[in-house]
Amino acid sequence: MPASSLKKCFPVVCMVLLAASVVCAEPANHAKFMANGEYKQAFETYSATLQEAKKRLDAKDFAAVQNDVQAVMADSVQEDVSSGTAEVEAWSTAYGVGCESLNRELKRDWLRRHPEGVQGFYRMQSKAFDGWLIVEKGERPDLYAVQIYAIQKNEPNNSGELDGFGILKGNAMDAVDKNDDQNPVSITFKGDTATIAEPEAFKKSGALGAGVSFDGDFAREKK
Repeated sequence: MPASSLKKCFPVVCMVLLAASVVCAEPANHAKFMANGEYKQAFETYSATLQEAKKRLDAKDFAAVQNDVQAVMADSVQEDVSSGTAEVEAWSTAYGVGCESLNRELKRDWLRRHPEGVQGFYRMQSKAFDGWLIVEKGERPDLYAVQIYAIQKNEPNNSGELDGFGILKGNAMDAVDKNDDQNPVSITFKGDTATIAEPEAFKKSGALGAGVSFDGDFAREKK
């Protein structure tokens, strides 16, 4: 091949190699770190979860999820290393963080594909907050696992969540946190919209902290 052609191909080859390294999400010392049992297990678990995500998610969704997860992992590694954690330990932790993020996205994708009754993944419709609502069928016909999350757009450090359950009565339920079953929030369902209202008792409980609220509409996402 002429030298001029090699020069033209070189940037392309570099880009391909760079893309491959990003996809692998491996540190430069990966081969050396694989001798560490904790790192090896974390990496293999992450790799298996990544393959499962690739198999189950649409190609476009998988690419977006992979980019987001790897960004979160990179932040995790940087934060741990800057605080004095050994790189091998930082990457072991990051792979665990990556697995959690991938499994969370797989669950959301499954719920988008199985919107039965009120079950589903709902996105918060708010100018002040980003957030979501998960409603998933439980062991009883009227029992649902409920997760709610909200983060203040202009104050990213302000967030709140509820992880608990609710019993559906007609088109509504009171959802409570597993650690506080005395202060429910009210959820009303209409078509693909879930509306959350916080009773005064919930607001006063301080469960969410100042400036955070679940109040408002959530739209169900479907595939």
